[in-house]
Amino acid sequence: MEAKILLVNKINKIFSSSVLVLCLLHLLIVGLFLLYRFYFYFYYFDDLIQADLYYYIKSFFIGLRLDLIVSSYFLLPILCTIFIPKIGWDSHLYRKFLSIYIFILFSLITIFCNVNIEWFNENGNHINTMFMMYGGTGEVRALILEEYNMLLYVVIWALIIVAFFLIYKKLKNIITEKDTSLISQFISFSCFLVLTVVLIRGGTQERPLDWGYAYFSSSNMGNLAAQNPIFFFGRSYIEMKEEEKYHSQFLKVDNLEKLNYDFNNLMLKYNDNDKTTNLNGFNTPNIILIILESFVAENCNYLNKNQKNQITPFLDELSGKGISFSNCFANGVRSAYGLGSILTSWPVLPGKPIISQVESSFNNNASSNAINIFSKLGYYQTFIYGGDANFDNMKGFCIANGFNEVVDQNHKYLTHLNNNYNLDNTSKGTMWGFYDHDIFNSLFNIIKTQNSYPFFTTIFSTTNHDPFKVPQDYEKYFQDIKTGSKKYLKAKKTMAYNDLALKEFFDQAKKEEWYYNTIFIITADHGLTVDRSLPNHPKNGHIPFIIYSDLFDSQIQIDKIVSQVDIIPTIIDILGEEKYLSHFYGVSGLKKGAGFACRMTDEVIQWITPNYMYYELIGKNKKELFSYNSIWDASYIKVQSDTINHYQKESNIYIKNAYYRFKHNNYEGIY
Repeated sequence: MEAKILLVNKINKIFSSSVLVLCLLHLLIVGLFLLYRFYFYFYYFDDLIQADLYYYIKSFFIGLRLDLIVSSYFLLPILCTIFIPKIGWDSHLYRKFLSIYIFILFSLITIFCNVNIEWFNENGNHINTMFMMYGGTGEVRALILEEYNMLLYVVIWALIIVAFFLIYKKLKNIITEKDTSLISQFISFSCFLVLTVVLIRGGTQERPLDWGYAYFSSSNMGNLAAQNPIFFFGRSYIEMKEEEKYHSQFLKVDNLEKLNYDFNNLMLKYNDNDKTTNLNGFNTPNIILIILESFVAENCNYLNKNQKNQITPFLDELSGKGISFSNCFANGVRSAYGLGSILTSWPVLPGKPIISQVESSFNNNASSNAINIFSKLGYYQTFIYGGDANFDNMKGFCIANGFNEVVDQNHKYLTHLNNNYNLDNTSKGTMWGFYDHDIFNSLFNIIKTQNSYPFFTTIFSTTNHDPFKVPQDYEKYFQDIKTGSKKYLKAKKTMAYNDLALKEFFDQAKKEEWYYNTIFIITADHGLTVDRSLPNHPKNGHIPFIIYSDLFDSQIQIDKIVSQVDIIPTIIDILGEEKYLSHFYGVSGLKKGAGFACRMTDEVIQWITPNYMYYELIGKNKKELFSYNSIWDASYIKVQSDTINHYQKESNIYIKNAYYRFKHNNYEGIY
């Protein structure tokens, strides 16, 4: 007992009263979320799997970071006031108001988390903005009164709220009153403010944590328990508000039947059921999809015949042996958008990237169709990224949507690289992650260790990104390449490095038995700014799309316009699984037809068809149409005619239909 008193006195001497109160409140709020997770596991005990016990325990530690994000937001008003002399913690009136705020806060957390338990039972996901759509309807209220013992719930809520409030009152009284100078208070406030900012971001990593951080394992229940329900709802609400300006105007659907009719006609106009080539379906070959960072066509010799530097000799060779698409475009301008379109076959929609949207965490959500099809076909799916896969919510999205394994810089498969890599010594990589050649080389051991066939492995590279740094051992190979100050010029050497790394990878892969039954796909997440003469010039999003395999017996070049949404359908078509093609929003690139590409950049929609490029600034009544003979034309000709209305209609039909089907499939199951 005396030891406890001494410890309390020592803590009181070191920290100011305001700091101790804030720390106490953080602990109590986290304690409420801890209690919620215990109750979650208790409630769904029959759904737990004994073998996943480790993940269930780990979910408490994973969830802690999300809990602290929520507690930091809730305590911001207190942080901003408690240190103020005379009217902050020193004031008895302030303490009374603080007690009221804390009581309300405890009540909100307790009730919300308990309601989330029942919501999860009904809907299979945590509370999201669908709660705002349907939670207050008369039917739902009647269902609640009939199905649930509300009196029992109210009693339980009251007991939890009062218990935690009494704990707060008791521990608060232990905190000793003491005079603190203005300087000390200011220092304490500044330090706690910095700490709060770090906690709100979820750490000091490049990007703040997203909902996908909770998807840390192969255990579905462990992942769902780690998720903080208030954090998840907050992300859902922010997403909804960001999309409101689009949903209420540009994306508004007045006649769904007509929209579907117009969309079907649009697809028939640009795509034919006949194929450019008839490849025989292969007996479940392995698939390796390589997504190269910022790999713009401007620097690809086989695509840009005017490129004077020899940058991509290996890809040039590969394009002449496999299936090469000369007019492939990225659907967005950032990695998150590109990955979303490639992996899900959905176009970039106004608002957040698909891989960050909370709907992508729902069971059987619209974005999981592509991944689920490969699971049905028996593929073991792995996503490999040389950096931190929590960046841009990549890891959470992949795990939530059916990937068997996500390998990033912290994974056991890359331990041999981690031993020689840290933030202070980047000889093995950049701030984005390990150099690409090391990741390519690691793939051989990963495949051998997994020993799961057929496999579908996706590799997302990192090196061709600012600061466009080539590994020291490779610099000697690219001394003749001239670069410049613009990013696409800086990227010449790192793209040449990627090309050489790919050649080395293929040379080594040929020694593996699995190589001769593997299809390789090489593309990019997005391009780079090459031309600023037009809003997001098509050249900026022009990217490679090559499919190669020793299984192919001929070379094919396809000039049809395609985009990232068409990549997965093309693979499915090659596999001979045409019955699944209707599951995608994209279209197989093997189908005949002129094709098209739809690109979204912030509030700009771009529609690329043969010889025409249309763009529209959403909500600003700004639209223009340009004609061209080749994507490489030095200048595009502005078209002044009513033809512009035709292309506006086409682009709007495409995006409106995609948005409606994506959102309503997730919430209503009508797709």
